[in-house]
Amino acid sequence: MKRALIIGNSRQISELKTIIPLADYQAIATTSNGIEGLRLLHRFEPDLVIMTWNILGLSTFDLLQNIVSQRLCPVMVVISQEDISALPEIVKLNPHYVLVQPLRAFDLITGVLYIEHLFLQEQETLKKITRLENDLKLRKVHYQALLMLIQEKGYDEKTAYRKMQQYAMSKRKTLYSVAMEIIKGNWLPE
Repeated sequence: MKRALIIGNSRQISELKTIIPLADYQAIATTSNGIEGLRLLHRFEPDLVIMTWNILGLSTFDLLQNIVSQRLCPVMVVISQEDISALPEIVKLNPHYVLVQPLRAFDLITGVLYIEHLFLQEQETLKKITRLENDLKLRKVHYQALLMLIQEKGYDEKTAYRKMQQYAMSKRKTLYSVAMEIIKGNWLPE
């Protein structure tokens, strides 16, 4: 069973605790205080955070912004019909799902399934972006080193690259570390 953290007032918490097992989740911790909610989030690292709009200790906007920006787990916000005026601001903070009370089990299950899928896609996209950023950083360093070899030694691009490869292989270093040595001026081929 997956683990959920519920942040809200006691009536809403008890209602959510009875429905959440239907979505294959267990409420591992509950609180009505936003600051306590952040502490519990880091302590338990739940698979899902469900927060209601009426909390103590921290503004709901600040709590939601903190949880969403940390990207530790998906976030579902439950609002009442009286809080509907805050909906545009909630949507701007980009929670994974917004559920309007009165709660129905089917709506909660649907929302949980949807945000699990959305969160997985988000995590995959972040991994791809990180991998692309690292690749771009490596290429930039390689090209800087190649340019230095071309300018300083008069090599063509293929020869400069081959010299870097040969040195990397002979010293059992990565091309990145060889390129950094060239950029720092610690090594130039003879």
